[in-house]
Amino acid sequence: MGLNLNRSTRDNLRKFVLAALLYYARNLWRLSSFANIAATASSSNGASGDFTAGNAIEDVAKGSQFGLPGVRVSDEESSAAAAVAAESRGGKDRSSLLPSLTQIDEAAVVWKRGTKVYLDYLRPYGARGGDEELTAAIVVSIAELRQIFGRRDSDRPPWAGPISCAIQVSQIKEDIEAISVIVKENPVAFERTSVHLLLSEAMMVVDWSSAWTVAIKASRTDLVVAISDPGTSLTEQLDEVSSTVEQHYVQSLKLQKIIIRIGTGTGNGDKSDSLLFSKRGGLLPMPAADSKTRNGSIMEWTEQLRGDGFDVDVMSWSDLASKDVAVHEMKSKPALLEMGSMYVAGLNEMVQGSVDLPRNLKAFTNFIAPRSTFASDYDVSLVTQMTFDKRERLVKLASAWGGVMSVAVFLSLPQVEDLVRFVRNNHFILRYCSFHLVIYESMNALYPINIIRNVASDAAETDYIFTVDIDFMPSLASHDTIQSYLTDPFWGGQVRGARAAMVVPAFEYTVSNRPEAELFGSLPLTKTELVRSNDVKPFHLDLFFAGQKPTDYERWYKAEQPYEVQFEEKYEPYVVLCARGHSLVPRYWDGFIGYRTNKASWIKELSRAGWRFYVMTGGAFVIHMYHDISSRPTMRLGKLYDMEAKFNNYLKERYAGT
Repeated sequence: MGLNLNRSTRDNLRKFVLAALLYYARNLWRLSSFANIAATASSSNGASGDFTAGNAIEDVAKGSQFGLPGVRVSDEESSAAAAVAAESRGGKDRSSLLPSLTQIDEAAVVWKRGTKVYLDYLRPYGARGGDEELTAAIVVSIAELRQIFGRRDSDRPPWAGPISCAIQVSQIKEDIEAISVIVKENPVAFERTSVHLLLSEAMMVVDWSSAWTVAIKASRTDLVVAISDPGTSLTEQLDEVSSTVEQHYVQSLKLQKIIIRIGTGTGNGDKSDSLLFSKRGGLLPMPAADSKTRNGSIMEWTEQLRGDGFDVDVMSWSDLASKDVAVHEMKSKPALLEMGSMYVAGLNEMVQGSVDLPRNLKAFTNFIAPRSTFASDYDVSLVTQMTFDKRERLVKLASAWGGVMSVAVFLSLPQVEDLVRFVRNNHFILRYCSFHLVIYESMNALYPINIIRNVASDAAETDYIFTVDIDFMPSLASHDTIQSYLTDPFWGGQVRGARAAMVVPAFEYTVSNRPEAELFGSLPLTKTELVRSNDVKPFHLDLFFAGQKPTDYERWYKAEQPYEVQFEEKYEPYVVLCARGHSLVPRYWDGFIGYRTNKASWIKELSRAGWRFYVMTGGAFVIHMYHDISSRPTMRLGKLYDMEAKFNNYLKERYAGT
């Protein structure tokens, strides 16, 4: 007796079976690949059979047979992969991971005219800090670095938590050599420390605002204390207060506009001040004033934040360590609603704790967020933005992606409760999503798409991000395919340390009048299935192919390995890159609003800042889902041309001489 199934049911059944086969085939391939590597390595090591993962990865860095099929790495390109290989061996002595001057020069990105930034000259050992862990941000000279980390008892770190350290370097070769000597002589002391370099041969005076910004933004936790007297507070005070801060202050600092100024004396802040705060998912305004002293910069930043509407609580270190003070003197604990595996901030906290953005917008990050996404160091966040009317499409996107997501939602205040109800009804599907609100008062204005993209990108919790618009569906294999590239020694090293942006090809359906549910049910699962399909074609092949032309689809159809493509004007691919690697990623230029030029301007700046584009092959691709043309106003051509001229002037000014 045969089964009489309708088309939708057949499509769903087919999708389930193919997805299951893909899953088992993928894992079988991984096991067999590892077995082959182990067997080959064992035979190559002779009778000893001495095989380690580190050895195999080093062979990949040298371009041996252990790389992706067909990949051969030149000597010039193997340095980033070699660093990943050394890191895979573990151990606390990371001196072998320190980059060369050539690597630093290749990856350093212009911060502002005359200054470049190289992040993670030294990376923290072990796992990233937890969501409620406290990072100490410090700005030091080389002499202070030696004093703090080169103590007689340097068999332990200055304190148990993570440290994010910024150093301004003027005599680049000599200063970096001095830093490397300190690191090599005191490996245990640097166990949880990341070191970031500001490179400026022309600037002898410390740019305190820039240095603090780098140390804070590069920290891997949301809770940070900027310490203006690291020689004392870092080694004597912080251990006593960290547990109290993490237990009693986290939610208040994250959800309310509160910062804590810590004085070294009786709480009056009269000697040397430090500042305790939450980065609020990247929304906290960074220091703007140029101060002549380290402590002066903290004081000026405090007043800047006070002017931005933040309440400043002043305490001493001893007050901060007191649980009684934490319970009685802080503001009332913010409301936090339980919703399955997620939490939701109270509406009052959202209204009072939101941060002002340009164009009369307000933002609140992590309004709804998972308690834990179990993100690994090599996980990738899908970063997207949407209006509230796109919520049903988000369910499909989350289902197809199956991984961590950072979602910025553009909505009005009355729609916030509707968002909570929507997530409550879909919290099993959206268990990986963090929601960040961008709230408007009037919908008559142009859609501030790049402002919203920056909110979603800044709030992403993983090092790697995949930026994609809400109307594009990733293939079911996209998440695992992308992660396989990021964990690959060569390509992972390129993305983290060599300014490589991996392009994920974009397609669209040839017929747009089919029901969306039917289109979603017929998404190709593999590259082979996509190539054979007559239902899809390269995105905007007929409408605006300049936006995707450099991807070279004819080459992609046949390619088995990634290939580099050259940037061309108007190119606007969707890319995977490392937002917290050695290179500081430019933000979206927020002068572009509406639906023209916005993403292309970001890709153009990436190219100008030195990023190279490699098209990813395999099972990673996205397909555009048809939608009605937006009824929102668009930027007039004359205004658009003015914005393009301003953007090009900005590029000339920022990247002058590059």
